[in-house]
Amino acid sequence: MKKCVALTCALLVMLFGGACNSATDSSATPSATAVPVTTPPNLPSGWQTEADPTFGFTVAHPKSWKVISPNAPSVADNPAFLTGFGGPSQPGSLFKANVSILGQEIPPAGAELTLADVAEQANQVISRTYPGLVAAPTTDATLGGIPAIQIEYTGVEHGVDLTITQLMALHDQRLVLLTTSAKTNDVADLGATFDTIVDSFRFTD
Repeated sequence: MKKCVALTCALLVMLFGGACNSATDSSATPSATAVPVTTPPNLPSGWQTEADPTFGFTVAHPKSWKVISPNAPSVADNPAFLTGFGGPSQPGSLFKANVSILGQEIPPAGAELTLADVAEQANQVISRTYPGLVAAPTTDATLGGIPAIQIEYTGVEHGVDLTITQLMALHDQRLVLLTTSAKTNDVADLGATFDTIVDSFRFTD
């Protein structure tokens, strides 16, 4: 259980401590490998796929979105951060829409960990640390073709009205969290992009 709580805290630090500047770290060298998009076939033209061989997944993103390296200053202190993408700049705002993928190995002692456990602890940490965010009821979802839980948070943090959606999945004793974050006013415009990124996620082992 403690492993799960630590991961959720790391995720929050990335979202609200560094995401406002994360997409400006375009000079950082990505750790994931960019490869030409070949699958799934319904991806928009020009998208790129990032592969993470350690956690065994691929995920696609628009070519114009900058890959966030784990070495970028905004996320360097987050050991759970695997990869992410920052959207285009917005006039008059440091915050940029972003997608992050985090993961952690589940130790043998946590073999009985369930997605419901993960969601419960995530809600506890977020409500305690960021009282400005309100969680909607959890919903069943899929990530990479396996069962997942989705939680959407809305509210104001650091003066930004945000909508944040977390997808949580357990795969081969690994916890994977894919999070989309955007200004609430931009969610309608970014919804199709976020959905395509989520749909492109594939486990490779």
